[in-house]
Amino acid sequence: MQSDLARVTSAWNLVLSVGDLSTPTGYRTRVLGELLHLDSAAGHDPFLLLFDRNPEKFDVDAESPYLAIPRSEFARFFLEINSISRKKPIQVVHAHNLYSALLALMARRFYGYRVVLDYHGRIPEEYVFLGKGGDRSRQILEALEKWVSQNVNHVIVVSRALGRYVRNRYAIAASKISVIPCCADSNLFRFDPDLRDRTRTELGLADRLICTHLGSFFEWYESDMLVQAFKNIRDRYRTAHLLAVTPGKEAAQRFLAEHLAPEEFTVISAAHERVPALLNASDLGFLLLRASPNIETSSPAKFAEYLNCGVPVIITGGVGDFSSLVHHRRLGEVIEKPSVSDRVIQAVLNSRNDIGERCVEGGRELTWQFQRDTAKYVF
Repeated sequence: MQSDLARVTSAWNLVLSVGDLSTPTGYRTRVLGELLHLDSAAGHDPFLLLFDRNPEKFDVDAESPYLAIPRSEFARFFLEINSISRKKPIQVVHAHNLYSALLALMARRFYGYRVVLDYHGRIPEEYVFLGKGGDRSRQILEALEKWVSQNVNHVIVVSRALGRYVRNRYAIAASKISVIPCCADSNLFRFDPDLRDRTRTELGLADRLICTHLGSFFEWYESDMLVQAFKNIRDRYRTAHLLAVTPGKEAAQRFLAEHLAPEEFTVISAAHERVPALLNASDLGFLLLRASPNIETSSPAKFAEYLNCGVPVIITGGVGDFSSLVHHRRLGEVIEKPSVSDRVIQAVLNSRNDIGERCVEGGRELTWQFQRDTAKYVF
């Protein structure tokens, strides 16, 4: 994986994570994407300090130094930051989400660095939605959200919708907020008709209308709606084939087998570097998410990956800034019911390269390379 690191020796940008980077999630995609492409934009050397459930399983293909510590030992932050600062001063702490920002703020007065909160979503709402806690947990996290937002030097949000939420709820000045959506690496995720043809042949699906679901299969996703929408397409277009690219292969396989015939779907687990080929092979991309306050302010990285590989997106309404982008730029279709229009499907069947190029143009700003100027300003 290529990096946009510009090596200097003046100061650190300490990238701080209290979360799981050892498993393939959207959180990992964002943290490592920014590490590889944005954290050096202002000329500081990135150093990744992470507290993880499984630190021994963490690895990253980057030039940046890093230190992985068990999440239960987060109090070591104060010892480690002292050691790191002795090598060179810490200019800024890029803190991913609330717990990281809390740690950074607790030590700021001793080191004089700036704290930038990278806020991935409405954490109090996410915590409750996923069943991790109740109203009391939400209240505690909302108090933390308020204190952190008001005390950091700058806030990065993943969507304009999340920026409005933070600004209006906590009276944060607009000048203190910058939007950097979850992005794709344009060196990897790009529209390639030749790669498309090769991959479709390898999959044995060269003559199929490939409808792809990328990512985890449950939790945030409308799995039943996915099956119904695919059936709606297949009832009219008998060459339709559902391709599920997911880390939870066995669970997805069992679920789909209950609803579809074996010849109607394929389930694959793929390494990150294999995903661009699979997306290029696709004709439609599903992004059907369960409605929630957190989804309304979200920025799924899968959306950027779909578009930059030229795949029009079938998306539910109220997904961050992306549902309206699909509607206004004709980058697929926004659906509220499990029904996909003939307009979109016919556009794919009759003008695949044209719609692919339109999607790529629509996703141009959703690349890490495009966002470097914003990162340079923030850091």
